[in-house]
Amino acid sequence: MFSLDKDDKYSPISKIFHWGRFVLIVLIIITTNFNMEIHFLLGTIMLVFITLNIIWRLFNKFPKTYATSTLEANIETLVHVAMYALLFFIPIFGMLANTDVNDVEFAKVLSEFLQVNILGFKNLMAFFHVIMVNFLMFLVVVHVVMIIFNKIFRKTGELKRMI
Repeated sequence: MFSLDKDDKYSPISKIFHWGRFVLIVLIIITTNFNMEIHFLLGTIMLVFITLNIIWRLFNKFPKTYATSTLEANIETLVHVAMYALLFFIPIFGMLANTDVNDVEFAKVLSEFLQVNILGFKNLMAFFHVIMVNFLMFLVVVHVVMIIFNKIFRKTGELKRMI
């Protein structure tokens, strides 16, 4: 498969996606408590951005892993896939938590399926939104700790290839 990402470094497009996600996450966190309109806008941008990123990733392999075992490589893959999935679903659940169920057919069908009223539906979506955000933050911390660990103790070039 053709890939712009090489075994030893990420392509400029992959770097834009990576650092773009980072910037969007920081801005989304900052706007959570003081400007929900901008927060919603940034969440929508994240949904579009991560969708394009997932499409890009389907056609471009990751550079080689620095994992020292199959288990470690599998955990690394699982963390990356989970972060991509969460960055896709968090904005969707945020939108569902803040939409008028009667105006969106999908939300209406889903609330009827779950057998909850409008308020219950919105609260349920908000609950899952928050749970996923917290899990994403945990995975981001794991991701950063492993990058630092690899840099300090394994002396890998993992950080350098993403900058």
